[in-house]
Amino acid sequence: VEKSLVEISTVLNKTGSELDKFGQDIFNVAKNTGKSFDEVASGALELARQGLDAEDTLIRLNDALILSRLSGLDAAQSVEGLTAAFNSFKKSGITTAEILNKVVAVSQKYAVSEKDIIEGVKRSASVAQQAGVSFDELAAVITAVQQTTARGGAVIGNSFKTIFARIQRKDVLSDLQNMGVAVTDLQGNVLPALRVLENLAGKLNSFSQIEQADIAEKLGGVFQLDKLLSALKDLSSEASVTKGALKAAAEAGSSAYQKNIILNQTLASLLNKVAVSAEQLGAKLGEIGVTDSLKNVLGFFNNLLEGIQKVLGQESGLGDLVRGLVKGIGNLLSGPGLALFGAIILKLSKDLVQFGFASLKAFFGIGKAAKEVQNVEGAISQILAKNVNLQQQLFALEGNRAAQLRLITGALVEQEAILRKSANISSGLAKPLYNVGAKATGSGLRVGNSADGYM
Repeated sequence: VEKSLVEISTVLNKTGSELDKFGQDIFNVAKNTGKSFDEVASGALELARQGLDAEDTLIRLNDALILSRLSGLDAAQSVEGLTAAFNSFKKSGITTAEILNKVVAVSQKYAVSEKDIIEGVKRSASVAQQAGVSFDELAAVITAVQQTTARGGAVIGNSFKTIFARIQRKDVLSDLQNMGVAVTDLQGNVLPALRVLENLAGKLNSFSQIEQADIAEKLGGVFQLDKLLSALKDLSSEASVTKGALKAAAEAGSSAYQKNIILNQTLASLLNKVAVSAEQLGAKLGEIGVTDSLKNVLGFFNNLLEGIQKVLGQESGLGDLVRGLVKGIGNLLSGPGLALFGAIILKLSKDLVQFGFASLKAFFGIGKAAKEVQNVEGAISQILAKNVNLQQQLFALEGNRAAQLRLITGALVEQEAILRKSANISSGLAKPLYNVGAKATGSGLRVGNSADGYM
């Protein structure tokens, strides 16, 4: 915060209480527009560089950041767009507040965003003003072409910059006049560019296809041809978007400010106000309790470091002593110190390997135990699935967890006894069967006689 305000103060030539008040005003703008202090301070610095005083900077800053909030443009783009529009049309007495409200009013009524209008105006405003086109007319014709072509405000703005520049050329005006298009008023003064385009639109259908292509290329060139034809088509239409947008701009009122008030009632806006207020309080507390003390501490360390460098630069006495000490430490680190460091790394590596093996062993032990638990659970599931009587006994013991576990354990012990008995019987049969030559086959045991396999 301190750095941002100092940067602005160097441009505005404000110090002391005046700078403190300006800083408070910047925080208020941030709260009102849903922006962070950094964004607002960046916009304020840009406006201050244009030679504005503090009051005008704050007014235009507030308007630019409301535009940013509504259009999706960042703070710098909003400041640039609003400044370009204002500087181009300020002779007409228009204000940044009027520009903002007109842009928002038009965008609310037609399928065009505030961003497209302001981007188009920014790129064509200076040429349009020279061609006698007002801000309302420029915003209206950009809206009409954008709604028809969807080419984006920047592209449309560049196109109209070319069209308005060409329509003022003497040869183009002469050709239009020869074709019966009115280009001057009764006093012989050249009509505003949009009036000329409107007159051309009214007569375009009476021209041959070759004449239409020729005059369109002279006015718009190859790359602007679609935008020019779209504008002419709209100007000749009874339901002209350009005329409707002109009316919306003229009746704009305070559309942008009303929309901003509604947005300030949202949870996101309230959260931003809390964050900005916290930053403002932190900056104030820091200025009172930390800034001067921290500057003293940093000044001390800076003087200390500069003093050490000065000592190292001396060629005798203390300088030789310090340089010798530093060199000795370096030799120690690069000699015995390096060997010691290597031994430490080796020891740590060995311990790491041992720890790794121990961890793997423990990990696989856990896996084995988990397998055993899984086997037990499987055995229990089989018992429960096959023994209806056991399930009924378990249901009868519902609520007595200990009794249920004892019942299951008894069943497992009984099953184990049966398996052991079966194993003993199998073991007793195996030896005599083997002695008589019994062989296991797919269909069971087979005892062969002595002549088996011989002719």
